Amino acid sequence: MALKDEWKETGKGLGDAFKGLAKNVGRSVKTGLDIDNDDESNVFSDGSWRETGKGLGKAFKGLAKSIVDSAEEGIDKLDGDDKKEEK
Repeated sequence: MALKDEWKETGKGLGDAFKGLAKNVGRSVKTGLDIDNDDESNVFSDGSWRETGKGLGKAFKGLAKSIVDSAEEGIDKLDGDDKKEEK
């Protein structure tokens, strides 16, 4: 995958992860404010936060991979430039 495409996927993954985080924060506030709600299935018990955590973990793992791949490509480019100058 080209580095540009990898960064597009990274951005999409981060956007999706933060969208899920915002959604669960909103649902948590709503659940906390709804005193009369005795519904046992809410954002705290339905696994939403677990999925949000997994999504954030995956997104940040993708971010780290993109950063490392970019650094490696930059180093390879610098090494190639050094070899050209030696000739």
